Amino acid sequence: MIQLKINLSEDDYVHFLMDQTKKNPQLQKNQKRGKYLFFTMFLALAATFFFLKNYTLVIYFVVFGILFLFLYPLYMRWFYRNYYKKNVIKQLKDTDKSESFWTLGDRQITEKRNSNEATIQTADIQNVEEIEKYFYIHLKSGTTLIFPKNQLENIDEVREYFNEMENKTVN
Repeated sequence: MIQLKINLSEDDYVHFLMDQTKKNPQLQKNQKRGKYLFFTMFLALAATFFFLKNYTLVIYFVVFGILFLFLYPLYMRWFYRNYYKKNVIKQLKDTDKSESFWTLGDRQITEKRNSNEATIQTADIQNVEEIEKYFYIHLKSGTTLIFPKNQLENIDEVREYFNEMENKTVN
């Protein structure tokens, strides 16, 4: 059994949402469509002013169209981060932000926080995702457990445990 002490911050939740946004094909499609739609509008304006022989505005719209192609992803990242941060703050306003104590066992994962206790069967684990700073444990119910690596004392032991649990669910 592995004992963990975790205290999730708003940034942990925002990071999770940003990571899921990057992997969402519908959002990627919408962002790509928006980026090229605005770029096309800039080029259409440049073409209009080209035919009107106003070359200063042609250069202006071509330059801003090209800049927009490169700056749009940065803007969208900033937009989603702020959007998620506001929503996370609103959602977590009335929740208990105290530390939670996790016990990772052979058949179940238990979380204790103050006087509350929750148990998750390891058979309910759908998959385990490890990224640079986090372990995400996706459950069959659609819920995701977030484990920040910077709060884990024994990362290799936890990684081995999650890999074992994921392999059990696959087999």
